[in-house]
Amino acid sequence: MQTSTSAPRPIARPAVSKAIRCLDRLDAYDAALRALERDHPVLDPDSDAFDEETMLSVYEWMRSLVGQGADPAMALRTAAFDLLGPRRSH
Repeated sequence: MQTSTSAPRPIARPAVSKAIRCLDRLDAYDAALRALERDHPVLDPDSDAFDEETMLSVYEWMRSLVGQGADPAMALRTAAFDLLGPRRSH
């Protein structure tokens, strides 16, 4: 009786590249969100200044921009700037 010991099939390079691009986009989005929550406390759910209505407005505008083809991190920064203006000085 002959046993087949086939090696695991390698992941296709395009799939790996796509996964890396997705992770890079998630990292960029997370970094943008952290920076915006720091600069605009109304967007930070852990802040006393948090305003859910403002956060939802930014979120909806961001979704609209992403729907138009914008990168999620850039869309988030753009939506916050459009609705809240430049970052607050500390």
